[in-house]
Amino acid sequence: MKEVLSRFAKAAGSLAPIYSIDQVFSDPHMIAREAVVRAPDRDFGEVRMQNFVPRFTREPGAVRSSAGPLGADNVEIYGDWLGLTLAQREKLKGDGVI
Repeated sequence: MKEVLSRFAKAAGSLAPIYSIDQVFSDPHMIAREAVVRAPDRDFGEVRMQNFVPRFTREPGAVRSSAGPLGADNVEIYGDWLGLTLAQREKLKGDGVI
């Protein structure tokens, strides 16, 4: 390991360790940067997942939940946001679009 690090230093290269998931969760730098957050999950109650990258001071973003099953948000997106009627959504579903 020392030889590898020495060669990278001589070549002005950069390298970093490859962490196991346990190391990611326990690394002080990752904890301080809130790189992993707890998020509500429909199946498990709560899961740990990657936070936003990058995060901005005025608009940091937030993880509100994990992903749901495929199509779980179709009514909200296609109906509420895009204004498609039930008939239009059913046609798209029948055509395999959504």
